Amino acid sequence: MAEITPQMSEVLEKALALSTQERGLVIDRLIASLDEAPAEDGCRRGLGGGDQAAGR
Repeated sequence: MAEITPQMSEVLEKALALSTQERGLVIDRLIASLDEAPAEDGCRRGLGGGDQAAGR
């Protein structure tokens, strides 16, 4: 597992200080950004693929 950088730690602290609603918006944006990014090697795109997504 990757270690948390000082910059990432600072961003996380600021995010945790937000209201529940604001944190929800941050989560929504992060998830949306993952949908926009190209798939990394070894990763399958999409959700709910069951056995197919697991390569079975």
